[in-house]
Amino acid sequence: MTLLGKAIVAIWNDVKPDGHDNFLEWHVREHMPERLRIAGFLRGRRFRAEAGASQYFTLYEAENAELLVGDEYLARLNNPTEWTLRTTSQFLNAQRGVCKVVWQHGYGEGAWLITMRFDIPQKHSDSFQNYLLRKMSELPAMMGITGVSLCIADQEASSHTTTERKGRDVGVPDWIVMIEGTSRSTVTAAAEQIAASGMEAAGASNIETGCFRVEFSLLS
Repeated sequence: MTLLGKAIVAIWNDVKPDGHDNFLEWHVREHMPERLRIAGFLRGRRFRAEAGASQYFTLYEAENAELLVGDEYLARLNNPTEWTLRTTSQFLNAQRGVCKVVWQHGYGEGAWLITMRFDIPQKHSDSFQNYLLRKMSELPAMMGITGVSLCIADQEASSHTTTERKGRDVGVPDWIVMIEGTSRSTVTAAAEQIAASGMEAAGASNIETGCFRVEFSLLS
């Protein structure tokens, strides 16, 4: 299994040019340890982009989706520290999704990660999911692939207005495919196989792909 638990918080963001050092220190010293002290949060990982639109990708893995709209987590989001407010004010192009893990298969944690986020019309969701899972089930057999997962965002949960989010324009992804592996070339090849399978013809739109390497990981 690549993901711990049945739900995730997935965050893509850029940072203003003069804010990177502060962002990295805040993430390690305060933010991720704070999140991992919340009951049911199992692991946090931060990735830095090697290719794609977003500079950073942060992934929190949780026991279930219910705790991601629960009182303890919302209390943290509504009572951010001064450091958090100062740091998130430097975010650009943020996307955040509270998601259920719909399907996954794998062997462990990879050093490299591809994220593919895209939109699916509701009327096509069932047929597209069946189509996509057939394609994704072929990937774990590829050399160097350590895990593949499909997550779908809860749009309402992802869009909650909290103190931490107030005043910031944060987008919400729809569907997310994540592919982990041992090298950039292996995850890129797997993503290209999915992209070449006719996602747009099957109903996907606004496809955004990013390639990342892990920088920091913390278990609860």
